Amino acid sequence: MKGREMLVGIILGFTLTVGIVYPKVNDFFTAPSIDVFQIATVKLDKSSYSLKDIKDKHLIINIWATWCAPCIKEMPYLTSLEDRLNKEEWQLVLISDEELEKIISFKEKREIKLEMLKATESLSAVGIKAYPTTYVIDKNDQVIFRRNGELKLFQKEFEDAIKSIDPEFPE
Repeated sequence: MKGREMLVGIILGFTLTVGIVYPKVNDFFTAPSIDVFQIATVKLDKSSYSLKDIKDKHLIINIWATWCAPCIKEMPYLTSLEDRLNKEEWQLVLISDEELEKIISFKEKREIKLEMLKATESLSAVGIKAYPTTYVIDKNDQVIFRRNGELKLFQKEFEDAIKSIDPEFPE
C-alpha cells in the first residue's frame, strides 16, 4: 500500500508541478505587450529616429544589450536574416538602452552592419524585462510575433511569422 501511495504522490506532485511551472516558463518567453512605437530612440550619430516614421514596411525589433550573451550569440543570425529580407518591405532594427559610446564601440569592434538604435529611456521603464526580446510587426502595426529569449529557441515560429506576412521570404 505504501508503494501505491508513494506513486500517487509522485504523480500528483508531477502533475501540479507541470500545471504550475510550465505556464510560467511559457509566459517567460512571451514578450510584454507594449507599444514599441513609444520607445524613443536616436541613431548612433545622435540624430533623432522614431519607429513611428517607418511607413509601409514590416518591422523587426530586437531589444538587446552588450552584456547579454544570447544577444551577442544571435547577431550572426540576425545579419543573415537581414540579408534574406526584402529591404523595400522590411526594416530590422536593434535597440539598446546602454550608453551610446558602449553601443558604438560594440558595433565597431564586432564589425556589425545591422541598424542599431539607442533608446533614450530605460527599456525596463517601458516593460522590457528580459534580453533579447524580439517583435515582428506588420505594415498595419499589428504585432505578429513577440518573444523573450534567443531566437534560435523559436526560429521556426519566428520565420513562420515572417512568412505569414511575406510569403516570398526565402528559406
